[in-house]
Amino acid sequence: MAHVLFVEPNVPAVDAMRRAMELGHRVSLIRSDTFRFYPDDAATDAVLTSLDRCVDIPNTADPDQLARALGPIAETDRPDAVISQIEFTVEATAIACARVGLPFTNADGVRNARDKAHARDLLAAAGLATARHRHVTRLAQVHEALDQVRLPVVIKPVTGADSILADRADTVADALTAAERALTHVARLPEMLQEQFGRGIIVEEHLAGPLVSAEVGALNGRFHRFMLSGRPRSRQNECIEMGASMPAEVSAAQREACFAYAEDVCRTLGLDLGIFHIEMILTARGPVLVEANPRLMGGVMPGLYKMVTGQDIHDYEIRIHLGQDIDGPLPPWGDHFVTSRKLMPRRGARLADTVDLGWLDAYSDRLNGFFPYRLAPGSEVAQDEILARYTVRDRSMASATAIADDLLDRFEKCLGISLIH
Repeated sequence: MAHVLFVEPNVPAVDAMRRAMELGHRVSLIRSDTFRFYPDDAATDAVLTSLDRCVDIPNTADPDQLARALGPIAETDRPDAVISQIEFTVEATAIACARVGLPFTNADGVRNARDKAHARDLLAAAGLATARHRHVTRLAQVHEALDQVRLPVVIKPVTGADSILADRADTVADALTAAERALTHVARLPEMLQEQFGRGIIVEEHLAGPLVSAEVGALNGRFHRFMLSGRPRSRQNECIEMGASMPAEVSAAQREACFAYAEDVCRTLGLDLGIFHIEMILTARGPVLVEANPRLMGGVMPGLYKMVTGQDIHDYEIRIHLGQDIDGPLPPWGDHFVTSRKLMPRRGARLADTVDLGWLDAYSDRLNGFFPYRLAPGSEVAQDEILARYTVRDRSMASATAIADDLLDRFEKCLGISLIH
């Protein structure tokens, strides 16, 4: 029996905690009131009430607070593994674990990955493909950045997540508007996020090609290739990811190139322990990094992995963080394709007074998951808020994609609001 400590749960982390207990491990949790990214339901409550301990602190994105919480646990009941699956807390977790001597991903590697501009500089120095870019902290620097990078560009926080404040710009005016928004709207974010999002923005060349993500595990200098996923993007704003598709529809040569590149990215940045979510554009010249996420894939993606392979990826995540080698081949990807979508309002709106989802029954044979979060009739919803997610499974990606897109149209009519497509 091992002691596994989690920092801040989201839905996949709750599943991982449940799985760790099923495997016979003792599980502890440090959390805050800021990042409650999980449903308040009986299933979640059953996990949380079964924990060995649950420590609440004001802000799990603050490495000082987190280190103060970890210190006594490390002295009296030292965890054998520490796991953090939330982008906003993984940097603080790495720093705090390094301070108190607990095993986790190398803190410099996590910082390198979280700083998109520095990550690209490191890749360029190592001779790896990377996007032209400039780190900007003031609006007055945007013109100089555009002279060096050239339009079209993508503008986003240098240390961000979830496509928050990210935009494509095709003109100088668009670039200035996007940059001003990204620089000034930080003050409107939750206070706990302002330090991370306030580190400036990156102005980088627009990369043409499909977006894919590689899930790679690292332990003792050895890499494990779990999945290459497609990433459907919004037709209205390609910086917004609509969901994920598994496995990605690419050639064998492209798959090999993507995994090899992802492993080189991890080595270069210093990501040495864990399973990492490496996003890249498959350009005409090969894969080029979008972002290196120093944590497990999020949202519904662990569930998609299990649909495709029949294996719970949390089993591998827990083993790797415990320092246990993975023996034998990883499971094959199966003969079905799965794709997911998010329901996100194009603008702030009010849901219809009547929301009847009975029509979903007609899709029950191919709808493998529907996860409603905020669909109460008549409720006010915000632009880009994730109201629900759903997953479609079929024997071809073309068919699964067509069904997923048809469902998006039907949800739009049912909810009475305009959704991002």
